[in-house]
Amino acid sequence: MIDFELTDGDKEVIALARRQAIGFQKRAKGIDRTMEFDRPDFAEQFAFEGQEDIVHVRDFAHQRADDLSGLTIIEPLIYLEESYGFKPLYWQGENADAMNVSLSGKLIEKVGTPEQIAAFQPLYLAWGMSEPNGGSDPASMRTVATYDAATDEWVINGEKIFSSNATHADGILVMCRAVGPQGDEGISLFVVTKGMPGYGVGPQMDKLGLRNWDTVATFFMDVRVPALNRLQGNLKDALSIFNGTRALIAGQALGYARVALDLVREKYAEGGKALNYAGSLASRSAVEDRILGMEALWDATYLTMLHAKWHEQAKGPGKFYPSLAKCKAGLMVRKLIGDCMDILGPESASEKLPVEQALRDARILDIYEGPNEAQRLLMARTLLNYSAKELN
Repeated sequence: MIDFELTDGDKEVIALARRQAIGFQKRAKGIDRTMEFDRPDFAEQFAFEGQEDIVHVRDFAHQRADDLSGLTIIEPLIYLEESYGFKPLYWQGENADAMNVSLSGKLIEKVGTPEQIAAFQPLYLAWGMSEPNGGSDPASMRTVATYDAATDEWVINGEKIFSSNATHADGILVMCRAVGPQGDEGISLFVVTKGMPGYGVGPQMDKLGLRNWDTVATFFMDVRVPALNRLQGNLKDALSIFNGTRALIAGQALGYARVALDLVREKYAEGGKALNYAGSLASRSAVEDRILGMEALWDATYLTMLHAKWHEQAKGPGKFYPSLAKCKAGLMVRKLIGDCMDILGPESASEKLPVEQALRDARILDIYEGPNEAQRLLMARTLLNYSAKELN
């Protein structure tokens, strides 16, 4: 039988993440307005205000690994708390052995040679897939890396958009159509580091949500990278990384949803009332029944997320359960925040309350790392044993 009961170590890690989230949330609105973030002293400035023990939660989780349900399972639970605090970027711990939550880092771990892992694993690399003309559609990818036999280098030209954290990252893992001595070799993966001539990072994109998230376009004009910087992987390898991160999107959705749900419960309690979990439907008010329904929806999504990560930890990454977790979470967060705003009234749309930011930040969750329409296709193919050509 599957047991999702948390260990004492799990609870300690989550409690630390929650305390840090409260520190983030105090500054979240100001960062959302100004898009000022990611300073060198970010941890001390935003995460641990008023705390004596400055330790990154992922370092702490790694130290307590033997007393956890597993690093794979604890990862989305940390992410849930960080999203509750509107944490503005994937910031890792100081410990080189700490949990790696970078998409690029996970991909390097999967397909990199020992030499490449040693060279690139210590770096924080942004992710370069989407392009202005075709989004994440690989058939529309125009960024090209051409091999120069005279220097044993690859020359990259093109542009990427929505490159998270590229402003302050050490570089970017970019997907390009490789043109080698034998012609088109398909989409390949290259590491471009800061300081390479021709690599540029654009200004911050002005977005509706996730305004506290470093999101820019990146440019490649005759950028020369050595042969070592080409990973022996392809687009399929890159996309497979999302199987391990889609449940993190569910954690993000649960964090935003809890912002609104906690506020509703707080306002309800201010009236001197307590939620009646044992009473019948006839004995509860419409508002009370609606809150209990939202809690049930939140709990169902939480368990779906935990099951996806449990399955990954026990049996390896799969496609179906991560897609299910992300798809359900994307639907849950929009419905739950909307219902909470109905109960809270017009004030919920003002900047006085964090609900409006949760609503804006959550809008992306239906879209990135594969839109929910694509997730339904992935799940259907898995259930029916169809290929992409047979069901698209």
